[in-house]
Amino acid sequence: MSTRFISHEFCFTPLIKSGMMPDIMRCILENFIVIEGLDGSGTTTQLEKLANRIGEERCAVTFEPTDGAIGLLIRQVLRHEVTLTPQAIARLFSADRGEHIESPATGIRAIAGEGKLVICDRYLFSSLAYQSPDCGWDFVFSLNESFPLPEILLFLDVPPALCQKRMEVRNGKELYEDLSRQEAILHNYKRSFEAFSQTGMKLHVINGTVSPEEIHENMWNILSEHPSLLRY
Repeated sequence: MSTRFISHEFCFTPLIKSGMMPDIMRCILENFIVIEGLDGSGTTTQLEKLANRIGEERCAVTFEPTDGAIGLLIRQVLRHEVTLTPQAIARLFSADRGEHIESPATGIRAIAGEGKLVICDRYLFSSLAYQSPDCGWDFVFSLNESFPLPEILLFLDVPPALCQKRMEVRNGKELYEDLSRQEAILHNYKRSFEAFSQTGMKLHVINGTVSPEEIHENMWNILSEHPSLLRY
């Protein structure tokens, strides 16, 4: 995994001792881009900006949880409208992701396979980051081990305290939104990056503390030379 555009606050210190993590062989899905970050980091805002700039003719934008039947149930859980065990929640995310990737007509694999860029707000890295504190890393990893990795991962690097401050203006707190939890989630994001460091996935860690416009330009500089966009 190559890493570029690292903000100065983000440090890749080894989180897994040598020899403790087995080699991870994963399929890299071409034309598949993922945006990740803590709650409040601005992933949805940046997805919308990229969609507006690129246009629906050249890219498809999507998100997780999806707006399918399983994804809608997950959103009820996140809003505290339905109560499930952490393990059941993790399984729901995996099931939703399976449909998201493999649906024959509208799945990510089918669209990317046609040569169109697919940009997704959150993916399996969110499961590893958010659900591992309650379920354990190995359990969550096993639920997601069959899914392909994106060609490019864009991570918005924002300190948990700043994310928490941004979320205070929202109406209602979702399941994972408190400061101590966000710090644990960030730790697991870093662990996931380390775990996939030898897979060939390109990771770009982007300073998310600057203006949304500057973040967007930084992302655009990364994606604008992608082969799927140069064909148009």
